[in-house]
Amino acid sequence: MSGDEFMARGLCAQTDPEAFFPAKGGPTRDAKRICQGCDVKPECLAYALSHDERHGVWGGLSERERRKLRRDRNLPSRAQLRDADKRDTARRMHATGSTRAEIARTLHTDFRRVNAYLSDPQTDHPAAS
Repeated sequence: MSGDEFMARGLCAQTDPEAFFPAKGGPTRDAKRICQGCDVKPECLAYALSHDERHGVWGGLSERERRKLRRDRNLPSRAQLRDADKRDTARRMHATGSTRAEIARTLHTDFRRVNAYLSDPQTDHPAAS
């Protein structure tokens, strides 16, 4: 599966979407309870992290919890990624337990490039002269 195709299989697709997007400071307990039994929870969280989702409950985590996870894993936001940093980011994510699929989504690249970042120290692009 790619992109957001997993969403149709999520338990959230069968429930009230307002539970997943409460007003600021509103309760997230009901949405998180639904996420606990959902088969696509990992895909949902990976999607939220790679798309820098800033609202709602995704993959069982609130916006605040995703920000903390991003900080704890040293994951950059989309805007912070520069081509020269991608190799280091890929290695850091891999070392902290991220899968190659999560790395590819976060870096907006494919598996072949992720494998190159993880195996070859000279993979980053040379500076233009």
